[in-house]
Amino acid sequence: DIVNCSWGNGNDNHILRETIEASGMLIVAAVGNNSRSLDETPIYPASYDLDNVISVAAVDSEGELGYFSNYGAAVDIGAWGVEIVSTIPGGGYGEMTGTSVSAGFASGIVALALSNNAGTTVQQEEVERLSSFLALAGGSVSRAAMMTTAAEELEPISESDAAESWEHFNDSKTV
Repeated sequence: DIVNCSWGNGNDNHILRETIEASGMLIVAAVGNNSRSLDETPIYPASYDLDNVISVAAVDSEGELGYFSNYGAAVDIGAWGVEIVSTIPGGGYGEMTGTSVSAGFASGIVALALSNNAGTTVQQEEVERLSSFLALAGGSVSRAAMMTTAAEELEPISESDAAESWEHFNDSKTV
């Protein structure tokens, strides 16, 4: 099971930590939007150093750390989280920015990758493999795309099918 935690706070709650650790679930946690180092100002559950927690920062379309995203040694991966088109309350589409968007993206990709190996349990080796989508080190982000690793597990679609899907999306949105 995968839990998307598009939330966090500075309270290092031992009950939350123990519950996550014993859960057997993979926790994908947003790191926060304060442009701060988690080394100095931890955000939980993203800052828990647990085998089943993947901490997600936001990156832009160029693979650069989002100007607002928290960062630091606790960050495992970066996922798209800057000006992402999504559904919005009241209907239609709009742009959203934040590590909550990134955590949602990462949760979906992790679920997709694990679905190709249905019945497997989430082990540390799998977390490390999934966490290698994008490497964050010292505030710099690899330009590799998060989708690349996950896409290796999927059947590719043709360029014409992709173009048709994109046209349908553009025709249906009401920004």
